[in-house]
Amino acid sequence: MEEDKKLRLFEKSGLQLPEVIRGKGQQMGDVLKLLENMLLFDNCDEGTAILASTRPARLKELDESSRVAVLAHSIMAYLFTFSEEHLRRISSRVTSDTTLWISRLFRFNEASAFFHEDAREGVVRVCRLALLLRFPRWGHEGQDAFEGKLPVVYVSEAAQAGLGPYICQQLGLPASCLHVVACQGTPSKQMHRISLRALEQAIAEDEAADRVPAVILAHAGTPLVGHTDDLQGIQDMCKKHRIWLHVTGSSLALLTLYSVPEYVQPAETGDSMTLELSEWLGLPAVPHVTLFKASEPTLVHQVGLSSLHLPVKLTCLPLWIVLQHLGHDGLLGRIQRCIDLSNKLFHALETTKEVQILGVEKKKKLQPGEEVITHYRSARELISSAICALLVFDTALPTIVFRFSDVKLPPAREVAPYAVNAVPENHVDETDDETYLNAANLWLLDQLRHDVPQVVLELINVEPMGVFLRFAPLESANWIGTEPSDVDRCLQVLDDHLAVIRATCAQQRLFRVAIAAQTRLKPVPMPNWAGLGAVQYVPETDGLDLRKLHEEMVAQLKSDDTAFLLGQSSDGQPCILFGMVTSGFDTASLVRVVLDIGKQVEESSRQLEQLVEKLTLGIARANEDLEKEHVEQLLQEGVFRQIPVVGSLVNWWSPPPKEAQKGRTFDLDTGTIGSTELTYKTHLQVKHKSQSS
Repeated sequence: MEEDKKLRLFEKSGLQLPEVIRGKGQQMGDVLKLLENMLLFDNCDEGTAILASTRPARLKELDESSRVAVLAHSIMAYLFTFSEEHLRRISSRVTSDTTLWISRLFRFNEASAFFHEDAREGVVRVCRLALLLRFPRWGHEGQDAFEGKLPVVYVSEAAQAGLGPYICQQLGLPASCLHVVACQGTPSKQMHRISLRALEQAIAEDEAADRVPAVILAHAGTPLVGHTDDLQGIQDMCKKHRIWLHVTGSSLALLTLYSVPEYVQPAETGDSMTLELSEWLGLPAVPHVTLFKASEPTLVHQVGLSSLHLPVKLTCLPLWIVLQHLGHDGLLGRIQRCIDLSNKLFHALETTKEVQILGVEKKKKLQPGEEVITHYRSARELISSAICALLVFDTALPTIVFRFSDVKLPPAREVAPYAVNAVPENHVDETDDETYLNAANLWLLDQLRHDVPQVVLELINVEPMGVFLRFAPLESANWIGTEPSDVDRCLQVLDDHLAVIRATCAQQRLFRVAIAAQTRLKPVPMPNWAGLGAVQYVPETDGLDLRKLHEEMVAQLKSDDTAFLLGQSSDGQPCILFGMVTSGFDTASLVRVVLDIGKQVEESSRQLEQLVEKLTLGIARANEDLEKEHVEQLLQEGVFRQIPVVGSLVNWWSPPPKEAQKGRTFDLDTGTIGSTELTYKTHLQVKHKSQSS
């Protein structure tokens, strides 16, 4: 009894727990089956059964290096079972080797490395280190160590959104310590590059206001368009004012394109840099790396850039294994492959006059297969090597930002003043070239994504110019396996669709003239539509449901041509959207087809509404007749038959006469109502030449 009581108390104590972890737990096979289903299907979150509605997940096929990176995490977990002394020796060896290899590969000699999961964490910690170097007492006195001279962190306006406020928040600095520096340039140059004049002026203003310039965050490839700041000019400014320079961006990958000579001349790219190796190399579970130069190990440890905690030191184990597996040639090959893809696209777009490439200057660019490895021996050549490490950012474009731009729309209201749809002189049209460009490029992106999914393109908004298409193979090519043949296919599809856009632009004037000549078609302004345009059918019959009318028109039009859609104007009215057309298309005949179908649908709708009206009236009149017959029947049978108990006795004594069931018929042709008495008698449907209604 006592044991049963304890067992019941134990079971009650676990009632507040989820059922899946109550008692002795689940069988390992069931747990693994649930995990397998969660991995293989997008919407299999509950249970282990495979439902008909589950969607298979798109799983990436891992190459050998990716499998090694994944395996490294299991090895890292197993290493924690070792003795502390053994584990310390392993972690020290792994950390020191990885740091040396990364610093040599990226020409950042005598640097330390910090490995982290969040890309922003490295920036925050080097900023904390820079502040401690300028304010040694800040670590234990806080803002009192500033003595009224607040530090300033300079961030480009082209930086990642929210980066500056995040740094200030993590460092405990007021928002006034953040100074956003303007960019300058024209669309044909590096328009997202930091303006050196604006930066110098900002530093002078802060120093005059008794503030301390502490950190400048520069880019070797801005997050949006991939433009590179003038690192040499910024670096000279930092040396002059004792400012810490941190560099980030995808163009830092280009530093590996130069061979590592016997005596490495460091690349003067700042005091620290953040490398996103997982993204560039297409390797999962590989940490970000922040390289930095610091001569005071105590401060480095104080800000968290180094750690004695063994699990933290082993974070770089996947990178240690992968780098040895790839080697210098393998790493260089992956990065060079991405650069070749961007160069292939760039050189093709450069000869296409309808395409605008953002931030392009006439410079020598790396050609596919061009030899970029150079060996330096003399002291003068070694110095030149350091200079070239900065100039390498100008030899290739890892990010291509482009758009269709060669468009001159015809006057949106090019209609004769005596035409039916003539517009008043003071009318302001809502469509302009820039608005149509945005719509055309959005349509172009959709087509390219559909036809060539292996080439990852993004739509970005570049103020104040509008939308552009962005191709950044360093961020995607090694992940999804983009090949040169995919870029060739993309270029072919791009040429085909550019021809469609050109033909559509050329046909828009004819389309508007054809619409203006029709009284039953009304043009509808649709600024964000890339096709020929939009019209609304104006029926002659009043009271028709315009939405149902246009839905039926679109359904019939799409049965012959899919280039029609149902749209909605700015005032909520339905309209028909005309899609893109090819060269030589007969726009006038298309407008006539739409008009004819509109008339047919209108006539059908009118007849249907008349039929519905007849049916409604007929049903109402039939109900009235049936009600009258029911009342007459009650009067004929008498009152006694309607009393519940007495009525049964009367019906037994004197059964009522059996009559055929009566109803009403409705003639759709004449709209008349008749009795069903003859139908029930003859069991035939008899149509009389004349029936009284």
